[in-house]
Amino acid sequence: MKNTDQISSMEIITFEGQKYKTRYIHVKGFGDVTVATESLVHELIKDDKYTSSEAQAIDEGIFFYVEDKYISFDDKKLAAHVEKNVA
Repeated sequence: MKNTDQISSMEIITFEGQKYKTRYIHVKGFGDVTVATESLVHELIKDDKYTSSEAQAIDEGIFFYVEDKYISFDDKKLAAHVEKNVA
């Protein structure tokens, strides 16, 4: 996958009736990964425990969580932000 100056892949995860945006991007050193919003992880994990087995399954498919405002960055900017924060 090649990152572009556009949003090439936006997906929606529905959990507990709420919709959360996720993105599929290429992160140097890690390959093609799924990135989601912090608002999602706050619903999946409370008091350091998964809220359900569904929550655990969703979390295990997410590589990194970003502040909600970053999910709408273009691919290159989002990837650069993630790369900076996983290094």
